[in-house]
Amino acid sequence: MKSYIKEFSERPSYFAERLHFERFHADAEGPVLEIGCSVGHHTQFGWEQKIGIDNDFEALRIARAKGFTVVQMDIEQGLAFDDQSISSIDCQHVIEHVQRPLFLLQECRRVLKPGGRLVIVTPNIESIGFEFYVDYTHIRPFTMEGLRRIAYDAGFSNFDVRYMYVGIPATKFLFRRGLLSISTALRIQTAFYNLGMKSKDTLMLTAER
Repeated sequence: MKSYIKEFSERPSYFAERLHFERFHADAEGPVLEIGCSVGHHTQFGWEQKIGIDNDFEALRIARAKGFTVVQMDIEQGLAFDDQSISSIDCQHVIEHVQRPLFLLQECRRVLKPGGRLVIVTPNIESIGFEFYVDYTHIRPFTMEGLRRIAYDAGFSNFDVRYMYVGIPATKFLFRRGLLSISTALRIQTAFYNLGMKSKDTLMLTAER
């Protein structure tokens, strides 16, 4: 088994990942495309409306066994979806692995419906430095300015680049006991984010079609 498949198969489920879906994709009126779904670690959130794609057959076999809708696809060759057919796209820790990141963003823009949202998450090379290359499959590091430029060159005019949101202690505990709603958890996370509790090791690009 590949090392990253083992890692994601054994990872616990973080409430911050649930909040990520709720914040950016839960309001999508149509299919949500997850690029680089691997074994389905993120696919579990909103799985009813998600289509996961990956090029790793072994990882997809695990994701499919969990009941997720997944398809094998080489994104270096493009996204095999019709123009303006996808409501929202989540692409976490994928862009740093591809040879043609501009082409990937252009394809994302092509398949998004008008008003559709793209979310790209990637390591911040300015923060983590050479640790970026601990993963030997990383080939394309990004900075905040690099993400802004590639979004613009891909044709997006409405976009934002910021640090990644992080989980807030106790919110998962309170949510599981029915003492906290998702909407309240999102507000708490936003408040702490505005106070400076954010992951500077990770960048997030959000763009609308």
